[in-house]
Amino acid sequence: MEADPNRPGNDPVTDIAGPGDGVLPAWSTRLIRNPANKARVVTIKADIEHLTMMNAGVLQRAIAKLLNPTRQALRRMFRTAGKTPVMKTVSSAQLYELIHKLEAITARAGQRPERQRAAIRRRLGKLKPEDLQKFLARAYIDALKSSSQISGTTRARSRGGKKKKRAKRRTGRKRH
Repeated sequence: MEADPNRPGNDPVTDIAGPGDGVLPAWSTRLIRNPANKARVVTIKADIEHLTMMNAGVLQRAIAKLLNPTRQALRRMFRTAGKTPVMKTVSSAQLYELIHKLEAITARAGQRPERQRAAIRRRLGKLKPEDLQKFLARAYIDALKSSSQISGTTRARSRGGKKKKRAKRRTGRKRH
């Protein structure tokens, strides 16, 4: 199979998700050798894109709690949390559908580059500026993702390894 970065699912690399993967892997957000740090680890379950997570109100409120501010400051932080505009995007599927349409427009044999550019401009000109912004935002967010992350085909990591044998419990009784 030949890799094509413009076609989700056509990636020779298969990602395998582990615990905490998705936004930040759990192991990278902790100081492993600091047992006291476990009390400060907060798990947030939400549909958050890595590149825009600091704009999410749920995350801003969790950080505010960790800072342990005065009651008045905490109320102010909670009021402002989530007021940061969230980046509006199209889905990855919509972005790739547009890319394929643009590829089809430019794939005509013998078409000169200036005609190709004009055809692309005509196609993109049919979109509203706010929709173009949504496509651009999705392209920005997906730029550093692997194909399987974009298509949602990342497999869950198996627990694997050897199964541990359960130790027999000893009681004070003798067997006869």
